[in-house]
Amino acid sequence: RGRAFANVGNIYYLQDNYAASRLHYEKSYSLFQKSGQIRMLGIIKNNLGNVHKHLGQYTQAVADFRSALSHAEDAEDQISLPMYYSNLSDVYAEMKDWKAAEKYGLISLKYARQAGTGQQIAFCQLLLAKVYLNTQRYSTALVAAEEALHLAKADKNTNQQEAATGLLADIYHRLKNHEKAFHFAQENKALNDTLSKTRFEEDVAALQTQYETREKESQILLLEKENQLQYQKLRKNQLLVGGSVLLALFALSSLGLLISRNKAKQRARELEIRSTLAADLHDEVGSSLSGIFLLSQVIKNQKDTLEDETIHIKVD
Repeated sequence: RGRAFANVGNIYYLQDNYAASRLHYEKSYSLFQKSGQIRMLGIIKNNLGNVHKHLGQYTQAVADFRSALSHAEDAEDQISLPMYYSNLSDVYAEMKDWKAAEKYGLISLKYARQAGTGQQIAFCQLLLAKVYLNTQRYSTALVAAEEALHLAKADKNTNQQEAATGLLADIYHRLKNHEKAFHFAQENKALNDTLSKTRFEEDVAALQTQYETREKESQILLLEKENQLQYQKLRKNQLLVGGSVLLALFALSSLGLLISRNKAKQRARELEIRSTLAADLHDEVGSSLSGIFLLSQVIKNQKDTLEDETIHIKVD
């Protein structure tokens, strides 16, 4: 999802809708923070820096580019370092802090030469040519701008060619070489016309992209709503299952308690019956023993009487 938000942010950026672009980049950054993708954090911070630069929020742009550099160093992303340094140099140039712009431009150029990326070298030299031009170091600016133009032509990069010819026309004008200034001014105009035509075609394509972007956003919103509904449904099911389990446990415990109570009552009744039987038995045994005792006494007395009578008869 982080890449999805980043892609939508890129589309808005190309459409100059910087507020919407920033919003999507910030969402993307938050998601990449959670997943721990350090290289992507650097890319998104660099994108946010470009957004803030276009919005004229240069202090925030500087902070974003510095953060991007920090993430790139942590991720050992040597490929992105020249671009991040050149963007930092560019925003300092916008602030007319030529000293800082030159410092970071030279660092960017060093990394770009190490990487051997012609397009990035040309971009760095364009930045440095702008710095040298504004600090009135025209010869140094000329060298940087000529290398940038050479690399841009080799790479067939019309945007960089247009920027380089514009700088060369300005530099030669400052050097009072009007012939070359006019030559590069004409070349710059031709390139500018080509770019205008290309930009018009891009604007037409952007309208189509804008429509597709809205469709994608609608799909994202629908997906988020579906996820929320599924989560709520899952939560409801979990609550129902939990409630059912608790109810079953309560029913089982109640049943167990009822059985236990019934057993206790039955045992109490059995004890009561035993006690009653024991008492009755005791009384009956006692009564029987008393009867036996009395009967034995009667028999004994009768025996004694018979013996006495027998004795008297013998005597007589």
